[in-house]
Order: sequence, then C-alpha cells, then structure tokens
Amino acid sequence: MGTIDVPEHPADDPDGATHLFRLLTDRSPQTFRRRAEDHYEVPVDPEAVRHVLASRPPTSAVVAALSPELALLGLAKIVEQTGHPRRVTRANAEARPP
Repeated sequence: MGTIDVPEHPADDPDGATHLFRLLTDRSPQTFRRRAEDHYEVPVDPEAVRHVLASRPPTSAVVAALSPELALLGLAKIVEQTGHPRRVTRANAEARPP
C-alpha cells in the first residue's frame, strides 16, 4: 500500500475526493485544455478544443492545431471508431456554440 497525501486544509477536502471528482466531472473546454497541456507539455489551442467538444466534424485546421503531425486523412479511422461526426449535418450544425 502507498501513502495518502492529506491536503493542507483537511476540513475542506479531507481525502481529496472533491478534487478528484472535479477532475472527472468538469467537462469544460478550459479544464480539458489545462489537463492536456499538463499531460502533453505543449500549448493546446482553446478554439480547437471547443470545436471538438461541441461534436463538430474535424477540419484540417482543427487537426493541425491539435496534432500537427497527424493528417486529417489519418484521423478518419479514429473518428469512425469514436462515433464523432465526420461531416456537417443539421443536428451537429445546430449544436454549434454561438
């Protein structure tokens, strides 16, 4: 068994569960971007993150912003496996944020 790191202010979050649940449930573009930047140690384009999280079909510009070494054609199989929209339809066009 490992050791448990107790927060400095245990009355606020004695076992750290609040912090962990926030990581799991906060689906905001800002939080996703921050986590991706921390994990991959590279800047992440906030507009590209918003585009993907809004379930909009990938474009060459969005793919290049998120992963310059990956071509849009190389992404097709991944997109198909995830069920993410591949082209603009009435449903995903209407879901676009203003």
